[in-house]
Amino acid sequence: MLSVSIGITELARDDALEWILSRADLALYEAKSRGRDRSEVRPADSAPSARHPENSLAGK
Repeated sequence: MLSVSIGITELARDDALEWILSRADLALYEAKSRGRDRSEVRPADSAPSARHPENSLAGK
């Protein structure tokens, strides 16, 4: 049996790549936690500080 969970996010014009991937990753883990064969969407405005790379989670 094959199952697929997908995390999707919207793009904002001034998003940093790191934050786009972070939102998609969060959506993926949310989909996985809710069961198999799901997709979840995180809108671009779900992380207002995502447009500011200096607020990065990288390396933490």
